[in-house]
Amino acid sequence: MKGLAQAGLILVAALLVVGCGSVSKHWRERIDSSPVRSQDFAGEYRAVYRAAQEAMKRIEFVVSRASLDDGVVAGHSRIQPGDPTRSARQWQLSVQLEEKPSGLVSAGLVLSEQVEGGVGGAQEKRVREHSLYETYLTAVQQVLNENLAIAPAGRN
Repeated sequence: MKGLAQAGLILVAALLVVGCGSVSKHWRERIDSSPVRSQDFAGEYRAVYRAAQEAMKRIEFVVSRASLDDGVVAGHSRIQPGDPTRSARQWQLSVQLEEKPSGLVSAGLVLSEQVEGGVGGAQEKRVREHSLYETYLTAVQQVLNENLAIAPAGRN
């Protein structure tokens, strides 16, 4: 009986160790706030911040959080309903702005996909490769270019 109890404890411990690796990887990804993509923009910090907000609207995202002091702009897409056999999904894009000593403003991006429904309930995962990154960064640059083109003479 004592040998059986020890074997059971060893089995439980082994399962916990194996399971902890995958759980910790999952939580590390959720906690990790480092950007997946980044790009530097030439322009004043405030102008890039405003362009980041306008770009969210241009890609049809709703701005859900914006803070000039923290350099954060976050938005989400509309919920894309699924049919009876699929789940609904929504995209979330988080932008962290940082003024660099070189005078450039760096925009770090993290795109997440939320899927709700089906067997697993709600799930969120970071997306490393997606065309939304390029679409958004292009929109930011377009807004900056447009604002520069309409700026009054003598203004930098």
